Amino acid sequence: MKIKIYAIGKIKEKELLALQAEYLKRIPDWKIEIKEFKTEIKDINSKDFVIALDERGKNLSSPELAREFGKVTEQGRDICILIGGAEGHSDELRKNADLLISFGKLTWPHKLARIMLVEQIYRAWSILNNHPYHK
Repeated sequence: MKIKIYAIGKIKEKELLALQAEYLKRIPDWKIEIKEFKTEIKDINSKDFVIALDERGKNLSSPELAREFGKVTEQGRDICILIGGAEGHSDELRKNADLLISFGKLTWPHKLARIMLVEQIYRAWSILNNHPYHK
């Protein structure tokens, strides 16, 4: 499976980059690609299953997110997950996304949302592969 994370903003803090890298290296058989954009997310492949992190999105459990990933894998599609900036996503982008998800009612800085997302991707991988990380 290939997962693309498209994010507004850049992580500069070494500690956050190290934490992100730690989770990514734990996922041996999924290809994870991260692209950072300054103001607008571009180059979304129309064949990808697009998930946008959005305050209006569904509040999924980790097993529910893993099931979504599993369904997309069965369809043979790549996943593209979008993290917006301070203004969020445009109405058009939200409308065109296949799935809107939320990390709850709290507002998170994009840097932390990205780390949380990478951890949830690893957790989904562990659920789908019966790894003991998710108990």
